[in-house]
Amino acid sequence: MLKATESVVAAYGGNVYLRSGASQNIVLDADKGRSRVEFYGSRVTAFCRNGVDFFIGPQNEESTVDRVFSFESNTVVLPGDLLIGGNLVTTGDNKSVYVSGGIFAKNGIATLKYFAQAKAGMVGEVPEELTGALDEVFDLNISLVDTLKTFGTELHQADIVQSYYQENQLGSDVNITNMQFSYRDTDDQQQYKTANLLWDQRRWEQFVSLGLGTGGDATWVENPVSYQGKELYPWPGRKAWKEDAAFLQVTDTSMIEPSNGSAKNRSTGVYDNPTLGNVQAVTMEGAYRQIE
Repeated sequence: MLKATESVVAAYGGNVYLRSGASQNIVLDADKGRSRVEFYGSRVTAFCRNGVDFFIGPQNEESTVDRVFSFESNTVVLPGDLLIGGNLVTTGDNKSVYVSGGIFAKNGIATLKYFAQAKAGMVGEVPEELTGALDEVFDLNISLVDTLKTFGTELHQADIVQSYYQENQLGSDVNITNMQFSYRDTDDQQQYKTANLLWDQRRWEQFVSLGLGTGGDATWVENPVSYQGKELYPWPGRKAWKEDAAFLQVTDTSMIEPSNGSAKNRSTGVYDNPTLGNVQAVTMEGAYRQIE
């Protein structure tokens, strides 16, 4: 989960490929229908097995579809005015244009065969059965549009509202508000794997502790992140940083003389049975040094 409410979440690559799992969807949600989804390119290409539908109306949790624009292999549904800057051409054998109102032209209307009307007159007469046939055509298409609107309403409710906007779901407004950065700092230390952590002083820190060097007067301050009422720390975590005696701090050395930084004289016998110096296990907080 990525959340950046005041900046941009971006991905950049030569080719960018997104794919969902088997029979799963890819959902782009622009602020619950209140903002835009924009595509920018020299050409937008869509490969669809069945069709493309545009359902106009839903916003937030309201799923009601007012209009449907549908493009399928055999049928295109356009419920609004259609402005064409070129010609309207039908292809195939015996393809017709049906209108429930009139046809108006600023120039002529021409036909290679017949013109007909119900009352005949100067043009050919149409059979009485044509009225019923036209009604069937229009009723069928009106029914198709109503079916698509119902389908779109149910689809939005199921695939968006119920799948993402409910309590504790990814698209829930409350859940999005509560999402914030946190560390993987658990009480059992399983995420950081630091339950048995031991951390030696760095060499320069050892010199400072023994009086053989200077610097590192400031201790490292680790600031926690407050998340859902808990103070969480970066690695190695709160417990290893503040509570566990995991930091091994040198207290003395058996073979070096701290007063002058030289090896102890062999006459002392320390090299006959050499041993390591002593360390004291303390918490990292307050003992882990930094050079400013």
